[in-house]
Amino acid sequence: MHHTASVDTRFTAREVAGYQTGPGAHLPFPSIAYALYVEGDGTVEQTNDLEAVTWHCGQDGDAVIEGVSVKNWHGVAVCFAGNEPSPMQIEGLQTACRWIEQQVGRELPRLGHRDLSMTECPGKTWEQWQAAI
Repeated sequence: MHHTASVDTRFTAREVAGYQTGPGAHLPFPSIAYALYVEGDGTVEQTNDLEAVTWHCGQDGDAVIEGVSVKNWHGVAVCFAGNEPSPMQIEGLQTACRWIEQQVGRELPRLGHRDLSMTECPGKTWEQWQAAI
């Protein structure tokens, strides 16, 4: 689970992808770093194939293969627009997680980026809404 860390929830998946892959990025990514993105209104957008290895955990980690953290190979990244999810976004996150589990045929743990590395992502209140998704 990730967030854009912006007070503005209007950033769309396309805008986030443009930033992450564009010249203004601190480290241009090969594609948007998530498989699914929850817009400010709770709409879920698929942004990568579930099989795609994205840079959702950055380049650092306990092991790196071909410049990508091993942690990136073991999860499906979902991001929401903003700092903390709205009730509509919580519903979108629930929908996204259920859809992913239907596709892979099993339950998956709900982990935040902060559970995998030193970051505040997906927001300061993650523990308060983690069980809701």
